[in-house]
Amino acid sequence: MRGRAVVLAMLTSACVLVAGCCADIRIVALWLHVRDEAGAELVPDRVAFEVDGSDPIVVCQADCAADVPIGSGGGRYFVTVRVGRTEATEELVVPDDGCHPITQEVTVRLPR
Repeated sequence: MRGRAVVLAMLTSACVLVAGCCADIRIVALWLHVRDEAGAELVPDRVAFEVDGSDPIVVCQADCAADVPIGSGGGRYFVTVRVGRTEATEELVVPDDGCHPITQEVTVRLPR
């Protein structure tokens, strides 16, 4: 997380001096971590999300990782994770600072 904050600070530092300026960069809205009941990494088969009533957006399918970056804006997120036949949906509000989302993290635990 520390490295991401440094990059963010470097990219936005030029804009800090100008009122109302938003740097034209994409910031991850949400980091999804998928784990089993014991806390070990679990690779999902599919991850999708909806934000503020949007149509579902598939982040990955068959090529997912245990840690998945999702979205690039603030709003109410519904994230659906599928592992095998088990599916879980998490709801999370991602705030923003007027320009970029304030990155949140959520861990979904599913049976192996």
